[in-house]
Amino acid sequence: MSKKKSVYAFIKNPDAENKPASVVRKPSAASAAVIPTEHQEQVVFVQWMRLKHPAHRIFAIPSGGFRHITTAVKLKKEGVSAGVPDMQIISLGLFIELKRKKGGVVSKEQRDWIEYIRGCGYIAEVCNGFDEAKQLVEKVIKDKKM
Repeated sequence: MSKKKSVYAFIKNPDAENKPASVVRKPSAASAAVIPTEHQEQVVFVQWMRLKHPAHRIFAIPSGGFRHITTAVKLKKEGVSAGVPDMQIISLGLFIELKRKKGGVVSKEQRDWIEYIRGCGYIAEVCNGFDEAKQLVEKVIKDKKM
């Protein structure tokens, strides 16, 4: 009996769009098309932003994920709030909540934060995958140049 392993490869794709290295799961013969995780989509997006648009600094707001209860309590006291979008690009006035291409669900808290941020005059969007996030950034940059 052979043991099946998940195989991860770091693939550089220096195409015309400067698409960065990405983490890709190699599908087995038994698996269908693999949908990248939210983490993988975000890693690729941040790499792309830093390569393609280094003048626009991007940072993650790590309010999600599983933590030890002591750490979670400390972070909540420090101001970490559920639902805050994953990333911000200050120079563009842009907040992005990144979900995987298929299967990502926007929570009530995330919807509430997005509406609040929009009400403050910023751009806040949910993007399903790297491609949507990339298109949004390109559109915002183009619109700001006009």
